[in-house]
Amino acid sequence: MTPFFVDLTAHEGQRLAAVLAATPGWDPAAVLADETRAYAMLYSDLDAAQQATLTQLREAGVLG
Repeated sequence: MTPFFVDLTAHEGQRLAAVLAATPGWDPAAVLADETRAYAMLYSDLDAAQQATLTQLREAGVLG
């Protein structure tokens, strides 16, 4: 059996360039800041039982 190998590095570069060209107003820093705020809001008002469940899920590696 002959090994099969395809290097997609060049294609990935073209794909990324096309995505960036199609989204000229995209601000990755703003998107990350919005996601961080949303994450904080999502877990901000948990009661004791919900907080315990969240802690268990994080300890088990289910949530980061």
